[in-house]
Amino acid sequence: LHRLYAEYQVVVKTPLNNVFAAIYRGVAFTGFEPQFRDEEIQWGDWLTRAELEEKLASKEWEFVPDGLQAWEALKEYEKMEKRSLF
Repeated sequence: LHRLYAEYQVVVKTPLNNVFAAIYRGVAFTGFEPQFRDEEIQWGDWLTRAELEEKLASKEWEFVPDGLQAWEALKEYEKMEKRSLF
């Protein structure tokens, strides 16, 4: 990955913790495979927005509550900006 551009950042405050979420746009001139730490993440891969929205709607996957709050905050931001970030 050659460059990362921050497109959106949010802090979601809950009674249990604060969650920092961000969307970055990456530019790669060659193939790029994400690296994940097994102890930190159960699964990881690139998803399109349509794929993510499908998983959210189907309830096929469990999402943590603060992750869902971050997703809702992103959608509100996009409404205000009148544009989609991905």
